[in-house]
Amino acid sequence: MLRVHADQLPIVKGLLKNQDIGRISRYANCAFKDLALYLHQFYRDKMDQLMERNRELTTPFQNSVFACVAFNFGPRVVAIPHRDHVNLAYGWCSITALGDFDHKVGGHMVLPDLKLAIEFPAGSTILIPSAAFTHYNLPIGSEETRRLMTQFSAGGLFRWITYGCQKKGVALAASHGGTKWWEKGKGLYPTSKRRQAAAAEGAQA
Repeated sequence: MLRVHADQLPIVKGLLKNQDIGRISRYANCAFKDLALYLHQFYRDKMDQLMERNRELTTPFQNSVFACVAFNFGPRVVAIPHRDHVNLAYGWCSITALGDFDHKVGGHMVLPDLKLAIEFPAGSTILIPSAAFTHYNLPIGSEETRRLMTQFSAGGLFRWITYGCQKKGVALAASHGGTKWWEKGKGLYPTSKRRQAAAAEGAQA
């Protein structure tokens, strides 16, 4: 959400200034950093580059690396099986469930590729590579409510930045070296060794 339609701006500003929404955003960002430090830093570096190139752009939350946020007020949000194919292929997105429903009965986060169905109560946040894994949630009761707040970054943003903030054809003609930008993702996912290294870096800071 780097730009907002004028007629939606008052509503969006109100949401982004809400203290509870801000806490959710900060929690998701901190969890992302704690679980996948190098991927989180990659997001931070790319967003800093983008903002440096265009000072008119802003991210939804100052203390978050995610470029976009989506609010779905339902009131009974049920996602069908899908992959968020426009997101960064190896990136993570944050999903926060809100509302009033019995999480023991419905609203589960289902990841069929991993053969998992996870209880997902209101107030919970999960971070998943939403472009890589199919995901959906189970229905809730007819008298219950379920809403979602999702934070993510579109893959096109990372490609645009990697190509020097210009079209792919122009970048390739200038040998900008963006054709293998996605290979960097192989080294950004958390492993036990990387988590130990990240912990050591944090202890020295």
